[in-house]
Amino acid sequence: MPKSELDPIMKANALVKAAREAGVEGIIDCGVGVCSNEFGQPVVPKAICDVIETLSVEQIRGTYIPGTGYEPFLDSARTLLFGKQKNNVNSVQANGGTHALRIIADTLKAMPKFDPKYSELKIAMPNPTWGNHKLIFQDFEQQSYPYLDSRGFRVDIVALTRAIQNLEAGTAIILHPSCPNPASYPLSEVQWDMVLTQISERQKSGDIVLPIFDSAYQGFGRGLEEDAYPIRKAAELGLEFFVAESYSKKFALYRHRVGAVHFCSTESESRTNLMSQIGTTVIRPTVSSLSIAGADIAHRAMTDHDTMFQIENYLETKRNDFKIRREYLAEALDMPGLINGEGMFALIPGIGQEGQEWLWTECNIMTIYNPWIDPSGANNDAIRVCLDALNHENIGNFTNALQQVRALN
Repeated sequence: MPKSELDPIMKANALVKAAREAGVEGIIDCGVGVCSNEFGQPVVPKAICDVIETLSVEQIRGTYIPGTGYEPFLDSARTLLFGKQKNNVNSVQANGGTHALRIIADTLKAMPKFDPKYSELKIAMPNPTWGNHKLIFQDFEQQSYPYLDSRGFRVDIVALTRAIQNLEAGTAIILHPSCPNPASYPLSEVQWDMVLTQISERQKSGDIVLPIFDSAYQGFGRGLEEDAYPIRKAAELGLEFFVAESYSKKFALYRHRVGAVHFCSTESESRTNLMSQIGTTVIRPTVSSLSIAGADIAHRAMTDHDTMFQIENYLETKRNDFKIRREYLAEALDMPGLINGEGMFALIPGIGQEGQEWLWTECNIMTIYNPWIDPSGANNDAIRVCLDALNHENIGNFTNALQQVRALN
């Protein structure tokens, strides 16, 4: 796999860092996915800051936590994500969402040792998808399935459902329950019902079609409850599936690195055996023990009504900010379809890799080149943009630069 496919974000971060150290001014860094203020500084909700201040020395001191993580946090996480459907779920803690996906990848490699039906699993991921998916699951045969149509402003549900119907048995399929990164265009609840019913029918027929929900942006799409709909629906249908969950975005716990892996199955013995395998064959030989601080902060936040009320308000504010910026870009770029997206990222079609490089070298604007292949098999150029890097001070310069680069094509 070419290196350029694996590390565009790392390359972008290095270029921005070097430019800032050299004293370059006016940089607009739309490559990194961090909620920021108008000065480019990360924003942490006051409610989370208040929780952090409640941690005592006694709570910070102590010995290792169990190999599968801090159970009070995991129980709270199951409630937040699964609601009333949490009874058929077992969980382990992770050091953020990327680590959660890595745990799932390592678990899938280990699963055939105690259940041969999972041998030679393939990984299917949407096109486009988050670039790191390819690296995390590099030990598996990888396939892609169509997600966006040729214009890039909506999900091609016909092509998507046809692809799921045609998936080979023995495939794990990555799904984004909300704010799909980088596509940004989500499935509706009706469309989710179609997709999950399809997968349910295949599992009931004995096919191994195993969903992996990458839940990194819960709350940034429509709300904490609304964004959990696909996961709760999958549990309601009795599907067997994984969820990789992150608290970096929704609670702004970027440096505390806390996440979780959830495994849902109606077979309790299967869940128990799998969690044991993860603890002994995946976590123990890698990180050995997980962090208590981030898990404790998240747990305290999730179990306090006033804190969650404030977090909901924070997330609503961010959703409104994203909507306003989408509307601005849609009008300035004459791309009305942009308003249909959700979350902190926007995929802007029609700008190729040369255009992405021009934006950086000529305008100090960092974006990520993120092309996709549509259902017809055609390659489509696009750049991915973090909307929270834009504000009333720089958004005019940003759209002017994009208009210029589009005129050059």
